[in-house]
Amino acid sequence: MKIQKIERQKKDKNRYSIFSEDGFVAGVSEDTLARFGLRAGDDVELERLREIEVYEDFSTAKKDAYAYIAYKPRTISEVIRKLKAKKHSAGAIEGAVKLLTEQKYLDDKLYALSYVAEKLRSKPIGKELLRRKLLQKGVTKETIDCALRDILPEEGEVELAMNALRKYSPKLRDEDDSKRKAKCYRHLMARGFSNETAYEVTRMYLEEIK
Repeated sequence: MKIQKIERQKKDKNRYSIFSEDGFVAGVSEDTLARFGLRAGDDVELERLREIEVYEDFSTAKKDAYAYIAYKPRTISEVIRKLKAKKHSAGAIEGAVKLLTEQKYLDDKLYALSYVAEKLRSKPIGKELLRRKLLQKGVTKETIDCALRDILPEEGEVELAMNALRKYSPKLRDEDDSKRKAKCYRHLMARGFSNETAYEVTRMYLEEIK
């Protein structure tokens, strides 16, 4: 195939359209154009064209990944899901994720640590809820457990649960002991504390307010 002409696209100034004698061949990024040194008049074999297409997919996947993480930090799994939704090939996705990981833009361990710390700054919630949220984002159980151990030791979770009940206390003012106990327990479970923590901290709190 012989390249007849290369034109900058009107809607995206960073992309170019390649034409042969038979018409439009492909759209490529400026990155791909420069990497392969494509110029009008070049003869491009089918094998070389395939290399260009593969690299173009990677280049576009990389661009989409950078755009996706620009708004806020993302997990590796979230980026993969996004790139799959954009219809990139498995190879392009793998290459883009590998590059962003090497550049430290993707780091699930750091993400988990930041996520836990941020959530705990906003309101007292338990490990179980934090674990569920991070699992939904594709972070591995091992990475989550490490982050929780670093940020929230067992005694820290007990204190968080106590703070949650102290903030909740105005809603318990007119309740009898039985209803107060049930509401405290349910409140802590809803906040993502384990059954054991909810039970024990409810007992400690009720002793505290006697």
